[in-house]
This record gives sequence, C-alpha cells and structure tokens, in this order.
Amino acid sequence: MNTPDKFNFERFGLATRQYFSYNKKQLLGGMLATLGFLSLIAFAIGNHYEEQYDRCIQNAHYWESPETIYMKTVEIEALAFTCCFFLFTVIAGSLTFSSFNSKKKRITSLMQPMAKSEMFILRILIHTVLANVMFIGCCIAADVLRSILVFGPTIWTSHAIIFTDKFLNTALPIILSSAIFGQALYTLGAALWPRNSFIITFGVLFAAQLIFIPIIENITDLFVSIVEFLHIDEILAASLIIFAMAIGVYWLAWLRFKRYQIILKL
Repeated sequence: MNTPDKFNFERFGLATRQYFSYNKKQLLGGMLATLGFLSLIAFAIGNHYEEQYDRCIQNAHYWESPETIYMKTVEIEALAFTCCFFLFTVIAGSLTFSSFNSKKKRITSLMQPMAKSEMFILRILIHTVLANVMFIGCCIAADVLRSILVFGPTIWTSHAIIFTDKFLNTALPIILSSAIFGQALYTLGAALWPRNSFIITFGVLFAAQLIFIPIIENITDLFVSIVEFLHIDEILAASLIIFAMAIGVYWLAWLRFKRYQIILKL
C-alpha cells in the first residue's frame, strides 16, 4: 500500500496496538523463555556457591570467608547476566527486519497502511527498547527467584549494596552504551541483509575488526590522551561517545531501510 511517508501518531498508535494484539502469545512466550533461561543460570550459580558456603561453615580453615562466598553469588551472576545481555541485544538487533527476509513476508509488510518512518520506529521500539527492558526485568526476576529458592542475596539487598553501587557507577554506563552500539550494528546488518542477518553481520564485523585493529588502537590512545588533558570522567565520556556512535549507526540503518522499501516497491 502506498502511504505517504509522513509520521502520524494516531496511525502509529493503531499499528502498535495491532502488533501487540497479534503477537502477544509470541511475546509472552519469548519473555517466559528468557526468564527460564536466566533462572537456570542463576540457580546453577546459587547451587555452586551454596555448596562452597556449607563447606566453609563446616571447615574453620576454609580458604575463603562465608561473607566472600555469599557476595560472589551476586558478582558472578551479574557477570553471567551481562554476557547474556550482550548476546541477547545483538540477536534482537539482527531480527529487527526479519519480516522482510522472504518474498511473502515482504509483500505482507509493504501492504500495511503505514509510513516507512512508522515501520522503522515500530521495529526499533520492539527489538531495541522493549526487548532490552524485558531482558533487564527478567534478570531482576531471576535474581530474586535465585535468592528465594536457592541461595545468596539479591543484587539490591544491603549485603550487596557496595557491589551494586560500584557496578552502577562504573560498569553499567559502559555496558549499556556498548550493548546499544552493538545492537545498532546488528540492526544495520539486518537492514542490509534481512536473510541470515546475524551470521553475515558477525562475519563482516569480525573481518573489519581484524583489518582496523591498528586504527582502533590509535583512536583509543588519542581518546585517553584527550580525556586526561581535559580532566574528564573517562567512563562518562566513553559512554556518551559510544552512545552517539550508536545513534549514527541507527541513522544509517534508517537510510538503508528507506531505500530498501523503494527497491522492493519497484
């Protein structure tokens, strides 16, 4: 359907409600599967450190203190969830334009009474904003379930507050900005290669990394020198730069998506 490329909030809201109405079972299933997967990881970590904690209590000469073992449950869980978050974001990004990976799906998508900008924003909201919020919510739920059913504190309890503050103030800004940047790259890959997007994008990025390693190292050294000279917080500056780069990559994905639509309509 040939809809003028002018964003309309009423039409966008209707399309969003329609999407959730048609796909609520798939979305709920995906959320439960994610929660189940993260809970299995959290339970495995809890069981492992519960055994160490019991041995420590029974053996006064154990090489670690009970408090250290208790806290490691949270620290290792946070590390595992972070790795899963990076993997989840790039997979979600590579699926952004999965509705265009076959002729039948392309025709169905193009027949929707939506402007191209509405199609693009709806897919970004679902595969970036909603998916990431859902994953973080599942992480929190799995953390609480592990604490209740297995062993160890939650990341929000007073036992873990020192680790939580350190994590939120240092690692979290870099983790979020880097994950968004990686997701943006795979979203651009999905716009370029809707079919087998994840595999192709991974291969291209891996090859590009090998080729441009010297340039990346020089840029990193230059960034460190500038930050030290200006006395700017390194983590904040790096996070803002990475986030700005992600916005630029999403803009490239949008430009590709617009042309992709035109090519398909011809």
